[in-house]
Amino acid sequence: MKRRDALKAMAGFAATSVLGGVARAAQQAQDDDIPLPVAYRKIYPRFETLPIEVSSLATGLSLIAGPGGNITGLVGPDGLLMVDAFLPSRSAALIRVVRELGAGPITMINTHWHFDHSGGNAALVEAGAKIVAHENTRTRLSSEQYVVDLQMRFPPPPAAALPVVTLGDSATFFLNGEEIHVGHAPSAHTDGDLFIHYRKANVLQTGDLFFNGLYPNIDSSSGGWIGGMIAASDVLLEIADAKTKIIPGHGALGTRDDLKAFRSMLAEARAKIEPLVRAGKTVEEAVAARPLASLNARWGKGSFKGSHFTRLVYSGLAKHHERESS
Repeated sequence: MKRRDALKAMAGFAATSVLGGVARAAQQAQDDDIPLPVAYRKIYPRFETLPIEVSSLATGLSLIAGPGGNITGLVGPDGLLMVDAFLPSRSAALIRVVRELGAGPITMINTHWHFDHSGGNAALVEAGAKIVAHENTRTRLSSEQYVVDLQMRFPPPPAAALPVVTLGDSATFFLNGEEIHVGHAPSAHTDGDLFIHYRKANVLQTGDLFFNGLYPNIDSSSGGWIGGMIAASDVLLEIADAKTKIIPGHGALGTRDDLKAFRSMLAEARAKIEPLVRAGKTVEEAVAARPLASLNARWGKGSFKGSHFTRLVYSGLAKHHERESS
């Protein structure tokens, strides 16, 4: 089966979520030209105090929002399936919450390697969890990562916190009466992004392939670029229907219309920034041109303002074009 056909076959893991709190913190940095790393580091400590909130999505399936990327938890006779793991400093609280949902063995899927999605790996392994991720996520977690666009360095976690099962394209889990399809979106937010479709519940968890109503982070240091984000949105839109509950990596629970609007924003951002890259403009010249001015009021309310997102898009496009010409 071709990859595209396999992805199609897989169609057949809130204002109170983490980015609600992050957006409120980010609004304190009103100057759109504040350097990205400074703004990001101002926001990061506020993760520590965000409450963990649980809401029901379907029978046995919960959304867990708080200090990190959105999490899902599916409980039943086969134990607990989790997707993502918050920050390491909030692991104990997270484990208390998931154990209140249900007992039994834990299978945990990382949507990608970033600290706000995999930070709880070590503590969850100590609690008996087995971790599943894309093979590129295990590779990145196995060594120090430096994210150029954020000017932040991330040491590797303990070896015990690494995924013990990896996949290259897709997989299907049959647990707790659900059919859970896991697919890979190549070179989008990172090079190891997974999305999860709870087929019976009609719930689609996107990881950071989708930020609801917000400019997303696109990690060019980890192989991400806006073209891959747009392609991933197309795949997700093929899976979702009008009734699908869509869980973004950050932001409130969304709908297919929300995802469609996000895809349109990405396409417009690329169309406005790519000519600047091809014309040989520097990143500072691109930022000064304010190519996203018409989008900022709607999409710049979260962690990343218009100038920040311009830098992220520019960086990924520049690296992609460099690879194409080499």
